[in-house]
Amino acid sequence: MRRFEYKYLVPIKQLASIRKRLMPFLVMDEWAKRTGNNEYIVRSIYLDTKNLDFYHEKESGIKKRDKLRIRAYNSGLKAGHAFLEIKRKTGQMIKKYRTQIDLPDLFPLLYTGDVDMYVSANGQTPLAQENAKRFLYQIRKKSLGTALTLHYEREAYFYRYNPDLRITFDKKLRFSYDSALSSLWQPEAEFHVLGKHFILEIKTGNGFPGWLNQILGYYDLELQSVSKYAMCVEKGLNHRFGLYCANANSSLSCLRFTEKGFN
Repeated sequence: MRRFEYKYLVPIKQLASIRKRLMPFLVMDEWAKRTGNNEYIVRSIYLDTKNLDFYHEKESGIKKRDKLRIRAYNSGLKAGHAFLEIKRKTGQMIKKYRTQIDLPDLFPLLYTGDVDMYVSANGQTPLAQENAKRFLYQIRKKSLGTALTLHYEREAYFYRYNPDLRITFDKKLRFSYDSALSSLWQPEAEFHVLGKHFILEIKTGNGFPGWLNQILGYYDLELQSVSKYAMCVEKGLNHRFGLYCANANSSLSCLRFTEKGFN
C-alpha cells in the first residue's frame, strides 16, 4: 500500500503543548499503550554499501530511493519478532516491503537465504515471502553490509475517526557503530542526535484534515526532508564513522551473515 509521509523537526520544548492540542483528535496506538509509559522503543540496523550509496542518494536529492533495515521493538524478548524492511520513497510517497520473522530464525535466514524454510514454513503470507526474497536479493545485488544501529522512543497515535492518518513523535534519537544483530537490544546507544528536538511524522493516504493544518500553522512548522539514518551518518562522519562491508569486493554468493554482523 502506498502512503504519503511528512516530517517536521520540532523543538522538544514544544512537545507537551503540541501533544495537548492534538489529543482531542487522536487515540493512542495499542502497542504504545501496552508498554505502560505510552511509548515504545524502535530499534533498527540499517544496511548500506561500502560507499554509503543510500546515504549519498538522499543527500543528493534523488527522489526515488530505497532504505533497507532490520527492525525490532522494545526489549527484544527471545520469543519476539524482527522485521526485514525495504522502504521505498518517491518524493513524499512511501511504500514498504516488510516481512516478519521469528527472532530465532533471523540469523539462519540471513545466513542461508532459505525463505522456504524460515519464512514460508512459519505460515507467513505469500506477500511476506516475496518481500523476504526482495530483501535478500538487494543485499546480494548491491553487496550491502550493516552500517549502524539506531534507536529512538516513539509515541504513536491515530486519528480517532480515520485510522489511515497516523501521527508519531520520535524522540531521543541515538546510534551506535556496533552493527551486530545483538546490538538491537543494547540498553543505550553510543551517540545522541537531536537532543533539543523531536521528529513529528504524519503518514496518510488521504491528505490532511483542516484541524491538523491549523495546528501545524499555529506552531509555524515547516515540512522538511528529515532522515534519521542520514542524521546519524552525518554525526558519525564528524567522529570516526564505523561502517564496514567486508564482503563488498567479494562475489555475491559469498555474502554471509552471523550474529556478529557480515563477515
